[in-house]
Amino acid sequence: MALPHLRPITLSLLVAFSAAHADDTALSAVNVTAKGYSASDLETPISTSTLEREEIARRGGQNLGDALRGEPGVAISNDSAQGQNPTLRGLGKDSIV
Repeated sequence: MALPHLRPITLSLLVAFSAAHADDTALSAVNVTAKGYSASDLETPISTSTLEREEIARRGGQNLGDALRGEPGVAISNDSAQGQNPTLRGLGKDSIV
């Protein structure tokens, strides 16, 4: 089963994690929004979470599920046939962008 809506997220995370093993390069912050415009955390009327590079490294995860495990509103279930299935604030894998 193809999941084309997960490809951009997967590719961006692969690039981010591969950069951790490359030479240190200064990168600008990536601001992911669902509304189509950028806003600071204080200006956003909904709950947001930010994972810094150091926190991801401290958790020692091997994949996106490991990196997000323990975040408020995020549940990761393991399905032997499909791999890991994320649920964000009650929305399953078919509803997540």
